[in-house]
Amino acid sequence: MVGRTFPVLALFLSLIVPTSAISSDDSTAEPTSAAEVEVIKERIESLEEVIAELKKELGDDEPSKKDEPERLSDEFMEKIEKRIDEFEKKIPPKPDTFNKANIKLQGRVHIDFVNFPTATSGIGSFENPSTGDQPQSRFLFRRLRLGAKGNIFQNLKFKTIIEFADPSSIAMKDAYLEMNHLPIVEDVLVGNFKRPLGMEAINSSNNNVFMERSLPIQAFNEDERRFGLISYIETDDERATMAHGFFTTKNIANDGNYTGSFGNLSFNNRYTYLPWWDESSDGRGFLHLGIANMVASNDPDFGSSDPNNQARFSSRPELRSVSRWVDTGRIADTTLWDTMGLEMMLNAGSLSVVSEFLPTWVVRPGQENLFFPGWYTMVAYILTGETREYQRFKGAIGGISPHEPFFLAKTCDGPKMGIGAWEAAVRYSYVDLSDADIEGGVQSDVTAALNWYLNSWSRVQMNYVIGDIKQHAPVNGFTSGSFTGFGVRFMAYY
Repeated sequence: MVGRTFPVLALFLSLIVPTSAISSDDSTAEPTSAAEVEVIKERIESLEEVIAELKKELGDDEPSKKDEPERLSDEFMEKIEKRIDEFEKKIPPKPDTFNKANIKLQGRVHIDFVNFPTATSGIGSFENPSTGDQPQSRFLFRRLRLGAKGNIFQNLKFKTIIEFADPSSIAMKDAYLEMNHLPIVEDVLVGNFKRPLGMEAINSSNNNVFMERSLPIQAFNEDERRFGLISYIETDDERATMAHGFFTTKNIANDGNYTGSFGNLSFNNRYTYLPWWDESSDGRGFLHLGIANMVASNDPDFGSSDPNNQARFSSRPELRSVSRWVDTGRIADTTLWDTMGLEMMLNAGSLSVVSEFLPTWVVRPGQENLFFPGWYTMVAYILTGETREYQRFKGAIGGISPHEPFFLAKTCDGPKMGIGAWEAAVRYSYVDLSDADIEGGVQSDVTAALNWYLNSWSRVQMNYVIGDIKQHAPVNGFTSGSFTGFGVRFMAYY
């Protein structure tokens, strides 16, 4: 535009200014005659025509500066839209998980080594009643599970987990259907799953601090799972949960069915509440309180040798022994038993304190009723500063995600290493299975644990147990015993 304007101005000057009129001093200019003025007018008119034609030409050839930004903006937006369209075509379509079935595989591998460095003769008789041999060292698959879970359609879910740890006796673990977001009852499960009794029982074995659950949990909620129907409810503020359900008292893990008296059922309920939840730290600090109850009916015609008699309470020594060292046997003439569970968990950053009390009352018409108490307390501290997750929707603990997963690599700057997460814990547990004419035994254990979390899906556990048993029914003449035990577990899960 500037290149064309300069010649126009030069032409204008050459037309209107005669050479004789140009002077360095205006006072010496000669007066312009009438003829000269007329010539100048003609030249101006000619120049105006030329300028008009140039303006017209320039307007046809290129846009004005006023219109240029808008035109460039449109072109820019067209390019952006084209690039977005090309990018979206490369993105795979999102699966319709709400209306279509989807499946997620699950599995866990727990490999144990167990050893009892010291054990008295009484412990040998409780472990091997026929020979009295001392407990032997064991290498075993504690858990070897494979299964799947997912959605079938919209709010209908499923889960199936099978245990392969003992190839000669494959067992069913979780196997249920679940409907969500129902009026009033919210979430309903039917099938084989955990009874809501004992926080430590509800926790996944992948997340529990110790290799084995405590003495009272083993005794009063053996193997945790039963066939049943249950409703789970959670409040909108995620501070409270409720569970109400019915279960068979028989464990159907190995045969998949129950045949017998319809009266052999339990009614279970559990309520949890979070009076304190530190919102600012997203739950690094909280206080969990819970209460649970299980009332189980039993056919009184079942004797002490009838396998359908489920009135039996027993426990292992918090390491995987072959036999259960305290055991009431099947209690004859039992019509029902009632187990209560009181729960408390205080979490303050890396520190956790957990305690549960599980008293059990056994009703025997015409005979003295029985009372079996049990409780445990544990303290755990994560040495590397992480905090344990808490699953608010079911009132149970979750796992630990290390700030720095374990790794060991060779680099140009030398070896580099991530340490994972480390946790130390101690637990005292107690169960009394001796009352009146029943002499199942009284056991107390102290367990120390050191856990190494390699990452969020694998860890190494090390447990050391000191235990004592007394008031046991005579076995080979022994009514008491003491022991020490050591265990290591390597686990991975997905």
